[in-house]
Amino acid sequence: MRHNALALFLMSALGACSADGVGMDQDIGADAGGGDDVVEDTNLEVDKPDASTYWLSMPMTGHGPAGGTLLYTTPGGGQFTANLGETGDFCVDVVLMKDSTNTIKFEAVNASGDYSDPVLVDVRQSGDAPGTDPSPDPEPGFSNIVSGATIDTMSVNIEEGDVAALVDGDSSGHVSIRNASTSADWMVIELNERLPIQQFHIETTPDCPMESYRILLNDDKQSGDPIVWSWAAGEYVYGAGWTIVGIVGDGTADQTITPSIGDPRAERMAIEFISSDCGPFIGAGRHNITEIEVWARGDEEPDDGEPSSGAPSCNTF
Repeated sequence: MRHNALALFLMSALGACSADGVGMDQDIGADAGGGDDVVEDTNLEVDKPDASTYWLSMPMTGHGPAGGTLLYTTPGGGQFTANLGETGDFCVDVVLMKDSTNTIKFEAVNASGDYSDPVLVDVRQSGDAPGTDPSPDPEPGFSNIVSGATIDTMSVNIEEGDVAALVDGDSSGHVSIRNASTSADWMVIELNERLPIQQFHIETTPDCPMESYRILLNDDKQSGDPIVWSWAAGEYVYGAGWTIVGIVGDGTADQTITPSIGDPRAERMAIEFISSDCGPFIGAGRHNITEIEVWARGDEEPDDGEPSSGAPSCNTF
């Protein structure tokens, strides 16, 4: 009898549990304790661009996690970052290596630090774009928008001369610049006016021509350094908002560069020093620069009434 009474008691208890909605095989929900982990979106979509182009740069668009960061790596430029705003939509101007198939790698990092799957995009650059050969002299009506400009942000050391002499319009003397480290050395110039840039002109001494360097632009007065250390990537990357518009790999003492992005407007310009030049040690370069000029045209259209030709960019969207 005792055994039968005990069995009836246990069956009654189990039936009560089932009536309360929690059975032996039923999981306890989130309200019962612990809470579910929220997995934030890391999806990244990159719109398919044209398979080939004769331009030396191309705007690329897409969508990533809102509030996150876009990382994109180019064959000739390195790794760049761009902030993904409230919508997650992005447009970045990507510089292409000439006469090459360029594979650009895109990744997105959400606000929690989670990475998306990488997206690879191939674009073939072939041929010469119209109007990409720099003219020997600036056209009438152009102005040098770095004349007397401010140069106060740099990672390099000034060994000889006054840094202001780089933009004083006088190339009779030179300023000796020494790299501060074996990589990621740069100098930032605050542009006087935000006008369509047509060409860069950089002069160095004949005995120490600056052979390899890059020119970057940023259209934000409050932008950070052009090259920063990324703990996430474990390497130096280009800072947010900075875009390479010129790559020189075999420079001469008197070098004129046409920007790869047509008619760019910017608040700041940076030079990234790559070659050692006359330096005394490998990786510790020294550069003797006599003058830096940035020639831009006014806001009015050219004399023939036609807009200046240039590569498509995010600014033209």
